[in-house]
Amino acid sequence: MLSLIHPNQENFDIHFALPLPAPRMFGVNEYNPVLNAEADARGVKRYHQTVLVSVDAEKKEATFREIGGEKEGTEITMPFAMLHVTPPMSVPEVLKESTLLNESVSAYSDKGEE
Repeated sequence: MLSLIHPNQENFDIHFALPLPAPRMFGVNEYNPVLNAEADARGVKRYHQTVLVSVDAEKKEATFREIGGEKEGTEITMPFAMLHVTPPMSVPEVLKESTLLNESVSAYSDKGEE
């Protein structure tokens, strides 16, 4: 996603709101150093422990709520020109409770014979 930013960045701001605690930007820890470096290099403003609670399409405003930390419960309303939203994602409970996952919530796999 971050690699798709237009080279003429001074014409717009990018804000990235996510429910994960800082400095995590992704559920798989191995990706976070690269994602954070890219976000820093491109001036992406990050809002951690934040969830989308409403969108006013007519006004082009999105409202987010802090879900952790000292600002928990605080709502932030931001204008937008473009809004990209994904639903909350998680490993299904049946897999979380099984022995198929390791500590990083990744599935074990058999690479098979070559």
